[in-house]
Amino acid sequence: MRRIILASHGSLAEGLYSAAKMIAGQCEAVSAYGMDQYGSPESIQKKIKEQIAQNTEDEFIILCDIKGGSVHNQLFMLCTQKNVTVLTGANLSMLLNLVMESENENTMEIISETVDIGRSNIDTFNCKTLQEQLEQTGEEM
Repeated sequence: MRRIILASHGSLAEGLYSAAKMIAGQCEAVSAYGMDQYGSPESIQKKIKEQIAQNTEDEFIILCDIKGGSVHNQLFMLCTQKNVTVLTGANLSMLLNLVMESENENTMEIISETVDIGRSNIDTFNCKTLQEQLEQTGEEM
């Protein structure tokens, strides 16, 4: 089984989990650990380490909020285990891709696709870009 773990400062992890459930329905393979609830990166790591120890046959994809942040730095150390991958810059599009691709057997393919999706969902919109887009489609503001 592939498990997805969200880890963040504040309550971002729980918020992403809540939003994913709203869109995708029940997400049984997803767990969320935010510092608001667990208090420290060390506490989050301890909980996740216990989950990994109890499910040694499973693959774990950990989505952290920010690269180099205290949560990421603590969880990065779990990558010494072959069944753990840590991604940073977690956003809802990344989580939804991981949830929707749960049947796909190739974990590294899903991870690569998820990172690409996360990157491609970062964009800028303003009056100028809207005007350019409307001009391309022949519409008016």
